[in-house]
Parts: sequence; C-alpha cells; structure tokens
Amino acid sequence: MARKPDYGRGPQAFLEYARSIVEHPNYGGMPDVYMDNGDIQWEAPSNRKSGKHKDTHHRRRDWWRRKAVEVGIDPNAPHWISRTAKLIHPTKKKPCKSCGRVMDIRYAYPSATLVRRIERLDFIDESFPIV
Repeated sequence: MARKPDYGRGPQAFLEYARSIVEHPNYGGMPDVYMDNGDIQWEAPSNRKSGKHKDTHHRRRDWWRRKAVEVGIDPNAPHWISRTAKLIHPTKKKPCKSCGRVMDIRYAYPSATLVRRIERLDFIDESFPIV
C-alpha cells in the first residue's frame, strides 16, 4: 500500500494549510516543494551539506527574488522576502505548526510586555478591552 503523502507530524490544520499553500497558483513554480516520498518540504535550510535538496534554499531564494520583481517589490529593499510573502499569501492567516491555532501572518498581536505597559496607563481601566 502506498504511503499517503503528508508533511509529517503536527496538527491536521497545519497539514491542510501546507497542502493548500503548495497547491495555490501564487506559489506555482516554487522549487523542491515535494520530497521523494511525496511529503511537502516546508523548510529549506541553508546549511544542508549534501543530498538531492542541498541547494533548495538557494533555488527558493531565486524563486522569491523573481516573485518579488513580479509583484513590484525591490529585492534589494529591506525585508523583501517577508513583504513578498505577505503580499502573495492567499488568506493572510496560518495555523501554528505545533498547536494548530490560526493567527494572522502580519503579526498583529501585542506582546505580553506591551499589554502590561498599556494596563499601567492612568486612563486605562478594566472596562477597556486590550486583547
């Protein structure tokens, strides 16, 4: 019996998300999306020393560079990959790989430190919803 392709371990929400992303037209042509066994190759570390996918990081960086130019982002500008990724992302939300909690990809969440600082402001009381 053939092994069902999957990303690996993790919540079902993340596995479904990963599949939807790699199959989305916005990511068409991304190199080395699947490993030989059919699993999604989500990460592409730059420190691979050998093997079929040792150059995946560089091939994907080149893909991101072409995609940035395609959508009008200068690949020499700061944070160009992040800006490109956020612009082309089809839902702007993604589930956590560990717990499955769905969150906005734009990191629109205050840190615990910021919440404490806001709560200490004189004009903020318990009637003011912070999070």
